[in-house]
Formats: sequence, C-alpha cells, structure tokens
Amino acid sequence: MKKMILLLVISIIFTLLVVPVNVLASTTDVVITNVNFFVNGNSVALEREPVAINGRILAPARTVFKDIGAKVDWYPQKGMFTIIKGSTVISMTIGHNNAIVNNVPTKLEVPPILVRGTVMAPVRFVAETLKTEVSWDGNNRAVYVGERGNPASSRGERQYVVVIDPGHGGRETGAVYGGIKEKDLNLDIAKKLQTLLKAEGITTYMTRNNDSYVGLYDRSALANRVNADILISIHNNAYTPGTTGTMTLYYPYAFKNISNRNLASIMQKEVSGYLGSRNIGTIVRADLAVLRTSKVPTALVEVGYMSNKDELKNLASNSYRQKAAEAIRNGILKALK
Repeated sequence: MKKMILLLVISIIFTLLVVPVNVLASTTDVVITNVNFFVNGNSVALEREPVAINGRILAPARTVFKDIGAKVDWYPQKGMFTIIKGSTVISMTIGHNNAIVNNVPTKLEVPPILVRGTVMAPVRFVAETLKTEVSWDGNNRAVYVGERGNPASSRGERQYVVVIDPGHGGRETGAVYGGIKEKDLNLDIAKKLQTLLKAEGITTYMTRNNDSYVGLYDRSALANRVNADILISIHNNAYTPGTTGTMTLYYPYAFKNISNRNLASIMQKEVSGYLGSRNIGTIVRADLAVLRTSKVPTALVEVGYMSNKDELKNLASNSYRQKAAEAIRNGILKALK
C-alpha cells in the first residue's frame, strides 16, 4: 500500500511538469562508447550502445537493471520512468537533472536521455542508489554491475574469450513445432554452455541472455569488438519430418590460429558424436551475416531438427539440452588447444 501511495505521489508531481519525450543531450556532449556490460558476472547484450556524458555512462535502463531484480516502468506521455527494487523507488524524467528517490528530490550529475525510443539511465547513480556494486575496468573497457565474478582459470595463463550467440530472439522465433520455439531452445543451450565455459575459466559474452531481438550484424559485431577467440552460434533446424541430424555451418576463411573450416569440423565431430545424432557434416554458407561479417573464428551449430518428432522430443528434454551444451563445450575446448 505504501508503495502504491508513493507511486501516486510521484505521478502527480510529474504530471505537473511539461516534459519533452525525445530529449537527447547535444551531440557535443554525447560520445558513443564501445564498452562491454556485465551484470552479476554475465555479459549483457545491449539493444543500444551506451553513451557517455561528462564522463558518466548511460545505458538501456530495463536491460541492465532487470538482471539485478529491479523493475523498470516507462511512461512515455510524461517522459518519466521508475526503477523499483525492494523498498527503493527511483523516478527520473528524460532531460532533467533531478531524480526522486523514495519521495526525496536528488540531484543528478547527468540527466537520463532517450535514444530512438530507448530509455538511457545513468548507470552509477542507479546502481549505487539500489545498493548495488558498480565498477569500471578501463583496460578491458567493461562496466560491471552487481557481483563481478572472477573465476580462476583452469587452463593456464592464457585467458580465452568466447562469444556465444543464441540464434533468433524476440520477434524472431525461428522454427516452431509443438508449441516449442527455436529461440527458446537456442537460449537455454547457450546459457548452459556459458555456465560450463565459465567453470573452465573462460571469459564469455552472450549476444543475448533473454528473449530479446538482436540484429544480424550486432551478433558478429560483439565478437569483433571483444576480439573473441571463438564465436559459436547456436541454432536448431527444420525441414521434412524424416530429416534428422546435426550440421555445422561456416564461412570459408582461414585465420592465423585456426580456419573456420577446421573449427566447424571439430564442432561437428564433437556435437554429433556426443549426442549420437546423424552426422550431416559441415556446410559452407557464405550468405549468412553472422558468419560472413565475423572477424574471428566462427561456426554455427545446428543441433537437431525440430521438424522430426523424435529429435523434437529430445530437444524438449532439459537433460538433452545440457548434453548439447556439454558437446559444444567439448568442441570449443578442443579448438582452443
């Protein structure tokens, strides 16, 4: 009840304000920053690049803070939004340097802004107000919100970096059979894979870790930006009901340490062998953006066929998806040797 009353008071206050809903800081004040975001130790794919105003970083509010248990509500007609976690209620207005925290006015160093419909909030202010740790790693150009995590590497001094790309997401469902969406299978396998790789001391980035849309070129762009050792894209297939098996796709390009063809061959052998699925083999796909535009060793694994009832039953099983993640992990570790 107290929270409802507080929100009502805040709403009345902001109703009295005339608020521009498409306010951006001037181009001289806003600098696009190629930084990586980690929330509670997990990499987060942002729908908009962070920006810096007067040395303070702003990032998509909902994407960053929902993973620390905060609820973000946006009221476009008023140009204001609230961020709620536990008993703490933060209210801010686009373009305004004042926030209201639990009904108490608070001065902001930089105002929140709106970038093509995305609410960008000052990260440090929000995190610290919510009693959440926030830190900046200048060497790796990374922002850490919440628990940072620092897994000890079990693979020697070399710190490997792997980008995991769960195919599709958001409005792109991928194949749908029996009410099961490919995007959900891809994401679950990817999350399991991330856990396995982190246990090996490997730094991981996810192009998405929730049901969000990620542009085709944004997927490879993340891997290019962090100079990943490997980019693995995870998908599931669909064709005729009788078609089964695993295949791995690649773009024909050889890097100094490994060619895409060799990476694909390793992944194909490990995944099909570990799962006991039909080995369809590796296939060149020069038309796929995620493969063509990647500047790091990349392979796209099609785990199984959702259009086949037996393979769909397997993919619907949590234990089978765990096994798929383990198979991909095995392939990655072998490729990194």
